[in-house]
Amino acid sequence: MAATTYIFTPTTLSCYAQQNGQSDVVYNICWRYQASDGKYGYLTEGATTTAYIPGQPFTPYDQLTQDEVVSWIKDSLGPVTLAQMQAQADAAIAAQYASPVVNPPLPWEQP
Repeated sequence: MAATTYIFTPTTLSCYAQQNGQSDVVYNICWRYQASDGKYGYLTEGATTTAYIPGQPFTPYDQLTQDEVVSWIKDSLGPVTLAQMQAQADAAIAAQYASPVVNPPLPWEQP
């Protein structure tokens, strides 16, 4: 197996239009977590809540970067959950080597 890459991709940011004097305040992040070793992969999806704390630094919505939002996801999940997710991805990829995956046509779509 080659080295595995692990990637979080935010897919939706839900915002409060106004909160504590700020506009478009993110409170929920939907995301995808993908792992791939170049041959096999793993995908799961989830959602993470976040909260703006008045007085803390605030990044306006139009200035958010993917890296910043991914850091919120990782901070929310914490190191134990992140390690569990990586272990689950690694196990799923290893299982694909043990029993290669095939994707036959859907039964109702066969001629």
